Amino acid sequence: MTTRTHARKNRKKPTKTTPTVTPAPIPTPRPALPLRERRPFITETQIAAAFAASLAGVTYTRITGWLPQTDGTVRYALDTGAALTYNPAAKTPLTAWTPCDHGTRHPHPLTTPDDLHHARTEAANCTSPHTPPDQPPEHPHG
Repeated sequence: MTTRTHARKNRKKPTKTTPTVTPAPIPTPRPALPLRERRPFITETQIAAAFAASLAGVTYTRITGWLPQTDGTVRYALDTGAALTYNPAAKTPLTAWTPCDHGTRHPHPLTTPDDLHHARTEAANCTSPHTPPDQPPEHPHG
């Protein structure tokens, strides 16, 4: 036997070591997230209201500024204190609610560009006191 063979015989064979596997921790279940109502970014009524306003000469309204109401209408607050209401079921769907000095808002149907000007003029010339006020509910400026 040569030293070479002798060295082979006496060489230690590598022992197989199995790595110790630690089991993964069992995840604790998370509580379910609450379901949220998915509203569209803009609705068909808002688009129709913005289109009706542009036909009536009110071209500075934003589509997202028309706020949906519980009765199916949408409302837009103007900087002048007036509000526009769009009701798709009405004969004249677009109405301007212009404030007068006596604490109420007067409804005026809008169909032409001159109608909003006439509504503001009529409300400014109002001389009769009003009890109780007939006006739409207030909403934050959108």
